[in-house]
Amino acid sequence: MGKKHSLDNSLVAEDFFEDYLLIGVQASVPTTIFCTEIKSKLGFNFKRENCNDAKITFIVDKKSGLGIPGTLFQNIPTEEQVCFGFYRYMIPFSMSPILLYENKQKEYALIKEEKEMDFIFLIPDENLEWQQKPFIYWLSQLSSVQNCSYLDIETLGDSKMNLIL
Repeated sequence: MGKKHSLDNSLVAEDFFEDYLLIGVQASVPTTIFCTEIKSKLGFNFKRENCNDAKITFIVDKKSGLGIPGTLFQNIPTEEQVCFGFYRYMIPFSMSPILLYENKQKEYALIKEEKEMDFIFLIPDENLEWQQKPFIYWLSQLSSVQNCSYLDIETLGDSKMNLIL
């Protein structure tokens, strides 16, 4: 009998998030307008990478449509695959990217512990500054941003794995 091998996701997550900072943003605009404002005001040109969009399958506890009472087919949970946009900005003279994720699609959230956030930024360096101020300061100055705050990666639970591409 062969030895069973399994991947420990907690070790993958710990290694992936080791040098990253997470920022959640509430904004009142669609992603394209948000990225356009970031480009025009801050000069960060985020590019969408469709091939890296986070595709998450959610189990929906809705009636299957068969709805035959008193049978096995009365309430069959269905699956729905939801695609959350992924954007990247490469920091000049660096191999480090700033990653931007859409956190909301329909009634679903990529990071369920932060449902109120519209966007999630993954910053490669907690000391990242632009014009001698932290990145979060500049985000808070954008007209479309209602609120932004640092998020504690340790409190996110299993949904943080949705950020690992």
